Amino acid sequence: ANAAPAVERRETPVVVRTVARAAPATARNDDDDDDGGVPVTRAAPARQTAVPVTVRTLATNTAPAAVASTPAAARQTAEDVRRLRPDLSAGDMFAGMVDEVEGKFDAAQANYTAAQKKKPEALEPLMALIRLDMGRKQPKQALARMDATIASYPDSAVAYNLKGELLMSQKQLPESLQAFDTAIAKQPKLWVAYRGKALALAGSGQRDAAIETMAKGVEATGGQPELASDLATTYQSLGRIDDAIGVYEGMLKRDARSSFAANNLAMLLVGQRKDAASLERAVKLVEPFAGSSNAGLMDTRGWVTFKRGDVRGALQILQQAVARAPSNSEIQYHYGVVQQASGDAAGARTSLEIALKNGTAFPGSDEAKAALAALNAAK
Repeated sequence: ANAAPAVERRETPVVVRTVARAAPATARNDDDDDDGGVPVTRAAPARQTAVPVTVRTLATNTAPAAVASTPAAARQTAEDVRRLRPDLSAGDMFAGMVDEVEGKFDAAQANYTAAQKKKPEALEPLMALIRLDMGRKQPKQALARMDATIASYPDSAVAYNLKGELLMSQKQLPESLQAFDTAIAKQPKLWVAYRGKALALAGSGQRDAAIETMAKGVEATGGQPELASDLATTYQSLGRIDDAIGVYEGMLKRDARSSFAANNLAMLLVGQRKDAASLERAVKLVEPFAGSSNAGLMDTRGWVTFKRGDVRGALQILQQAVARAPSNSEIQYHYGVVQQASGDAAGARTSLEIALKNGTAFPGSDEAKAALAALNAAK
């Protein structure tokens, strides 16, 4: 058998709003540009129903944003690479992306096909061709490409996982489950295959089996963060708070330095537990965040500080978080609540208005609406 296809990109989850279950691991709307670093995510409220899937822009004609913003420069780069290294697939890929952005889909297909011929083991050209197929409403052609790839690389778990996602996008759930099972059998630590299988099971009405699949995936992958977050959020949506807490505690046992797990667990404890022990546990969890410049971590620390009863301390921390991420609705909401507690009704009103300005739901959005209504009524 040929070597498995090489992954030339990081798989980035996108959100498919179809099946009601766990929200995405990236549910918290931290702004990459505002917080000075990689956003730290936390479990979303139970009312959200978004589910992440790893095939990016599967049913659109969207090429990478960098190419879309500077197509002329990208076109020149493509020509330069083709001239200097005609043996590389990169020049054809760049040219295909520019063609795609400009709506020249036949030319894009020709360039992506040329790239695939130069490097048949790479997934990037295949994914680009599938993206074009789906954008053109040709799912059968996309599936045919996947089957051809699997025929050439029968040991590739990644290829089977992508086939599962493609079948799932066409609502062929039983067939997608078979593909995900094959991917897991070939590579038991491929976490996206567990996520895909769980989504397919949920879409088939098999909620318990979906939860079991996620739990098995978390165990098999050593607590992969996004999968663990999906599982914890699912438990939370079902009111199984102890199980959700257990997921994050398990992550911390595997990696005591995981700020992701500590962040989500701290928010879960102060949001769902009222006992002193849970509050003190949350306080301990956020202590390492004291030196962080990440707005998400700062916000969590500020909110836990407020829940502990230290309004002045929380106000200082959340002022810094807002300065780092002024467009983050959840942080503005927390800041507004603390401002109100400090006696600054005008400041609280402004912060809550900013939090609710774009109309997008966020953890605490209902509470923010109620708080703002109360402030306005008290004018």
